[in-house]
Amino acid sequence: MVQATSQDEELLGSIVSLVWSFRDLASECGVPGEPGDRTILRVMAIVQRSATPPRISEVADAVGLDLSTTSRHCATLGRDGLMERIEDENDRRAFRLRLTPSGRDLLRQVRDSRTKAIAEALATWSEEEKLKAAEILSRIASEIDPKREKK
Repeated sequence: MVQATSQDEELLGSIVSLVWSFRDLASECGVPGEPGDRTILRVMAIVQRSATPPRISEVADAVGLDLSTTSRHCATLGRDGLMERIEDENDRRAFRLRLTPSGRDLLRQVRDSRTKAIAEALATWSEEEKLKAAEILSRIASEIDPKREKK
């Protein structure tokens, strides 16, 4: 069994601080029409990143929510014109999800807004420092959850 060290505790504190800082930064990135709930944005991002349009159960698993909660989020997105249901070619009783052009545009706006905020926060960093930080953060994420898909 691996024994945690004071450096591990220090790293954990830094990661927790980073996560909270990013959550604050992401909340401040006001994008007109952005759903207020970060979970809704996560649902949208999962649908967009899927190789094929996912079933709602696949989205629920990926987000870590129950089916009824995910279904409510998807219904809200559908009502707002950001997501649509499409027929499942293999099972006519089921449906799959995909973003509408408006949904894709909204996600792009959110990503652009957050990217700009990160660029402003790290304006004094060199490109090499940014690249090294990205590599380290990706490695940490991969070590914590090896099956997590690369973003």
